[in-house]
Amino acid sequence: MTVLDYYETQKKLFLTHIYEHIQQEGDISSDQALFETINDHTENLEYLCLDAPLKFPICVRCQLRCPGYELCKVKEIQWMWKQHKKRKETKPRARLFTPYTQRPSEIYIANETGENVNPMEALGANIAPLTARASFLLRRLSKILKLLKFTRC
Repeated sequence: MTVLDYYETQKKLFLTHIYEHIQQEGDISSDQALFETINDHTENLEYLCLDAPLKFPICVRCQLRCPGYELCKVKEIQWMWKQHKKRKETKPRARLFTPYTQRPSEIYIANETGENVNPMEALGANIAPLTARASFLLRRLSKILKLLKFTRC
């Protein structure tokens, strides 16, 4: 975790703290240690940035009876199908999306930005634990987040 301070008069951003090893100590979990470290900096805190997916993919959050994503009428899934069909026009062997590991934002970034970018899927192999942890921490940080300029993506 890092802490950045912005000094208005100099119009400069300074890295003021680096916390490299926030970890479990005895009966204090690494999550609790992180939460306490963030709490130590809330007095002048304006922004909190997390480099992690903040939402699970639509199929993981869905409470509807599932007909399978081939027949699903949820707007995000319908959008993903449109993107897939559009992609198949230029890449006939385009890989089918998986709405239980991918979010529309990841498909958009991969297909629509014009860049050769392949974002990590929210529940892909290496990012899934990070997504779960970020989701857990956001619940713990809800009081702090109400005071900040923070939006979920």
